[in-house]
Amino acid sequence: AVNAGMTSVAPTVSAPNNGSAAVTLTWTWTGDTAVKTVASATIKYSASVADVNSNSIGATLLNNVWLNYNHADNTPATQLTSSASSTVAEPIIATTKNTVPSAPPTLTGIKAGDVVTYKVRFTNTGTSTAYDVTADDTLAQGMAFTSLTGCVDQTSNPVPTTVTDNGLTITFDGNPAGSWDIAVGNWIECTYRTTAQPGLFM
Repeated sequence: AVNAGMTSVAPTVSAPNNGSAAVTLTWTWTGDTAVKTVASATIKYSASVADVNSNSIGATLLNNVWLNYNHADNTPATQLTSSASSTVAEPIIATTKNTVPSAPPTLTGIKAGDVVTYKVRFTNTGTSTAYDVTADDTLAQGMAFTSLTGCVDQTSNPVPTTVTDNGLTITFDGNPAGSWDIAVGNWIECTYRTTAQPGLFM
């Protein structure tokens, strides 16, 4: 977008435009229809941060701009330059998992039919909010998912959650799906029960 008083010109975009290389946008005005009667001009555009390895947490993205124009006598003016930088932010989810056996009192000598309670916590240790979080949890050998006790956040408020039992794993998701958003420094902790199966061996 450009200010009122300027002729709108679509930019030329260099390729590849996928984050694997620097991308150049070029606006070109020709003739007398450019900005000679405008005191100042602003070009506004939007760009997305590409999902590539180089755009990791803390990386600096430098945006450079060059302006070339001619004086009224058609002689080239000195090129004007400027730049702005942005720092990449991204979420990092750290996971901790602990057992709280309900029977027997310790994890020693677990036998078929015993129930063990697990607590798993998902903490955002990154620098931006993690959106639409889902998590897969691999069950211990010989254990089968029994029930979800519940999930809470760092303020102990309940977090609506759906658990899908996949057999060897269970999948946590928000309820409704995709509603788990974890801000920086926050966490969601889920408690669930499993039952030792006849084929259990320790």
